[in-house]
Amino acid sequence: MSAPPPKGARVAVYARAASVDQQKIGIQSCPAVVDQIALCRLFAESHEWDVVAVYTDAPQSGRRMGRGLLRMMRDAAVRPFDVVLIRDLDRFGRDPELARSVLNDLGAVGVMVGLVSDLPALCDDCARTESEGQSHDD
Repeated sequence: MSAPPPKGARVAVYARAASVDQQKIGIQSCPAVVDQIALCRLFAESHEWDVVAVYTDAPQSGRRMGRGLLRMMRDAAVRPFDVVLIRDLDRFGRDPELARSVLNDLGAVGVMVGLVSDLPALCDDCARTESEGQSHDD
């Protein structure tokens, strides 16, 4: 993202399991997917953005988009959210062409994409928020 969205921005989270082994336990309870969603929610919270939708997918092969990604792309066209948060760009898919296509399509309808893989910045924000909360409690 170039300039961060303002407080109150509407955010969609997209998470995808990376392997078939993760899919076997159920996509909604897959630890990798749960962790991706939690990380994105924490990032959104630290920027005072509102998570309005969560989309998930099992691993996909080749250039195929998963059902969750297809649903998110369809929803993006009517703009129920301003930003899509993902852990890493490869969550859209392992094929760079697919990821580029998703980025272009989202950009074309005015939806920004934010990557939360910059953990040092996220950890700094979280630590600062936590220390501010503790100083108010004293």
